[in-house]
Amino acid sequence: MSGTKKAIVGILIAIAILFVGTIGYMLLEGWNCFDALYMTVITLTTVGYGETHELSQTGKAFTVILILVGAGVLFYIIGMIAEFVVEGKIREVLGRHKLEKQIKKLKDHYIICGYGRVGQTVCDIFSSTSLKMVVIDKDSDRIEQLRKNGLLYVEGEATNEDSLIEVGIGRP
Repeated sequence: MSGTKKAIVGILIAIAILFVGTIGYMLLEGWNCFDALYMTVITLTTVGYGETHELSQTGKAFTVILILVGAGVLFYIIGMIAEFVVEGKIREVLGRHKLEKQIKKLKDHYIICGYGRVGQTVCDIFSSTSLKMVVIDKDSDRIEQLRKNGLLYVEGEATNEDSLIEVGIGRP
């Protein structure tokens, strides 16, 4: 399951637990909706403000179950979100580092300035042969397209000397 699907499922489970907790307190303790929701939230977040109203034995048992199930699920969701964020950032950094290494190794390659209509056509022709190339473009949509197409690229202005050096204009 992808990270996005996991996050959606986790959020839906958290909403379901909030709903079940709220309904549980309303049915078991006869509380109004807001008090029941408030008690559910402070229970699940382990804030520890205390009980909204005095709890019956059944209400206390329900609270114990809600804490065990709900807090565990919430901590799992928080961990999953943290993993999603950290893993995505690490993957992005490592992917960029790998791309930079590949570009530095290039010799006798072509530099395509811009990935517009003409640049894409040139890249398609070069890709069908064994010609090595790297693309410079500043447009974020085109950069995403380059990434998806698995082409070597540098995000920058083709008229910028630093961008040209980065793509190896000085290398034979």
